[in-house]
Amino acid sequence: MNFELADKLDNLLQENNIEVAINIAETKLKELPNSDFHKVLNNDLLHLKSDLSKYLTDFYNSASKFYIGKKGLISSIFKKKNTNPEKGLKAIYSEMNGFTINYDRWFIDLFAYSFYNGLEDIDWLAEFEFDSAKSLTITGFEEIQTTFQDYMKNGMTKN
Repeated sequence: MNFELADKLDNLLQENNIEVAINIAETKLKELPNSDFHKVLNNDLLHLKSDLSKYLTDFYNSASKFYIGKKGLISSIFKKKNTNPEKGLKAIYSEMNGFTINYDRWFIDLFAYSFYNGLEDIDWLAEFEFDSAKSLTITGFEEIQTTFQDYMKNGMTKN
């Protein structure tokens, strides 16, 4: 793995320079020998913007209610009980399922916390207090999913 490139891209994302990060990542991918992984080039997930916006907004509203102690019937049955409602919502974490081993469906889950312990040691992310009831399915990269499946099973891609 090119750690220098990963650090550079991470810094750009932290600075909200996503367009520059995408450009650099695509340029680096184009420098590699052609493979089925190149299908990701000129492919985006912008069609998910409105679904993602609704997913995040609904989750934020549900998590906020959880932290102030206002829960509906379903949430009160299936969600962990908030033992300290005055703490409030401090962080939301998004996680994608393991894309190299889950070929049939890629998705995002959300997790909420009444604390934020930074990015240096992320072990605290396992201590979420509230999570999304449903996942958001990522669509549009089905060809890439097939490529990952082929690569993980056969160890190579077509040119």
